[in-house]
Amino acid sequence: MKIVIVNDWVKPMILEKENLWTWLLESLPATPISFAELKIPLEDAIEQEKPDIIINNDLWGLTFPNYFTITIAQNNYVEMQRLLGTDYNDIIKKQKRALQASQIRVANSNYSAHSYNDCGDFVVIPIGTNPEIFKPMQEMRKKYGIPQDKIVYIWVGSHHPVKGWNTIKNLIQEYKEIFWILVLKDEPEQELKNTKIFYRIEQEKLAELYNCADVFISESIVESLGLAPIEAMFCNIPVLSTKTGIFWDWYPPIKNPRQEAFDKGLDKETCIRKWKELIRGIKI
Repeated sequence: MKIVIVNDWVKPMILEKENLWTWLLESLPATPISFAELKIPLEDAIEQEKPDIIINNDLWGLTFPNYFTITIAQNNYVEMQRLLGTDYNDIIKKQKRALQASQIRVANSNYSAHSYNDCGDFVVIPIGTNPEIFKPMQEMRKKYGIPQDKIVYIWVGSHHPVKGWNTIKNLIQEYKEIFWILVLKDEPEQELKNTKIFYRIEQEKLAELYNCADVFISESIVESLGLAPIEAMFCNIPVLSTKTGIFWDWYPPIKNPRQEAFDKGLDKETCIRKWKELIRGIKI
């Protein structure tokens, strides 16, 4: 069975060691088509491969009428539009066009599947976390100059309203006894007291910073999954999260976060196994 994976980039992004797309390439195996760097039309590239199955990202609104298609629902713009009031109509139309035209739809969480349920039924396969990268480590506070005698919270996100930055900023100003590690995807604002800010860091360094903290906190309004709190759990760090993404209908007791993440099947190995089972079950 020949599989083609179609996305703008089917490879690790900047600062990533691996991601879902690279796992799919390694484990299925499959042929990548990164249309952002194609020299020929996408339709021609696919015709050259003549795949039995196409796996693609819903964001681009692509449809493949002549092929069996699996489309992954990547970002929950339906809930972002509803809760933030931002106009994402064009993106949502593309997503729904791709999802409705597919034979199989895959969501990262029940939350995302529920948000797009007018597109059809979904298979829910959370994006896994690599527990060999995100794991408990010792002496990390000393390495990064984080106070040894304070309660430390870590937050990972951006200044986009969906990540709840204003709430986090207010918490920093209110709870002055807490030291905050802030890991940002965009340019930092002004330095805040009782904080240490990191900007655009690689996965291995992020894992070390999780291990500097007593608690991971998320104030996200919407997540399709919530990868950062899951990474923190694999570092055995307790999480406080809003009820979104994977935490919409599941909340761990946080007595043993790493084991609870394994028990929920949020690891890389389980993710790959579920994808293999999905592919094996397809009859064409």
